[in-house]
Amino acid sequence: MNMKKTSGFHLELCSWLPFNKLLNFVPATKSATSTGLPALRQPISNALGPFMGVLEHSQATLRIFGDDLIPEDVSNLLGAKATKSKKKGDEEVGKSSGKVHIAKTGSWHLHAGKREPEDLNAQIEEILSQLTNDLTVWEGLCQSYKVDMFCGLFMGNWNDGLSLSPEIILALGQRRIVLSLDIYSGADD
Repeated sequence: MNMKKTSGFHLELCSWLPFNKLLNFVPATKSATSTGLPALRQPISNALGPFMGVLEHSQATLRIFGDDLIPEDVSNLLGAKATKSKKKGDEEVGKSSGKVHIAKTGSWHLHAGKREPEDLNAQIEEILSQLTNDLTVWEGLCQSYKVDMFCGLFMGNWNDGLSLSPEIILALGQRRIVLSLDIYSGADD
C-alpha cells in the first residue's frame, strides 16, 4: 500500500510535465549515429525543465594514460588522431612559465568543442563518433592503460545541473571508459 501511495504521489506531482520531457528523451529517429546510438532530438540537459538550471558551459576530453603508451599506436587502434599526445620522457615547454617539463607518463587526448550552455551528451557523442566501435579494441586499451572521459562542468549559479542520456551512459560503459567530472562552482547570490 505504501508503494502505491508513493508511486501515485510521484505520478500526480509530475503529471503536468509530459513524460518524455521528464525523462528528457524524445524518441529517436530511425537513423543511428556513427557510435550506434540513436540520435536525440533535444538537449538532455533540460531533462527536468524548470526544476534544474543548465550549466554555463562544459568541456570533454577522452584521456588515455600509460608509461608504455605510444600515441601513434593508440591513434591506429582507435582510428583517429589525438588532439594532444606525448610519450613518457617527452619534453614540454610550459606556456606561461617557459619551463621545460618532462612527461612522467605517456598520454593520448581527444577533445570535443566547448559547449555554451553545457551539452555534455553532444560532446561525448562528438568524441566517440570519431573512434572505433570495436569493443575488443576498447577492452584491450582499458586493460593496458588508464582510460577516462574527463569533463569540466562550469556552473553559472549555485544550483545548476545536468543529465546524461541512457545511450551515452551505455556507450561509455560498453567501452569501459570511466566518467570523471570536474565541477567548478558558479556565483553565490
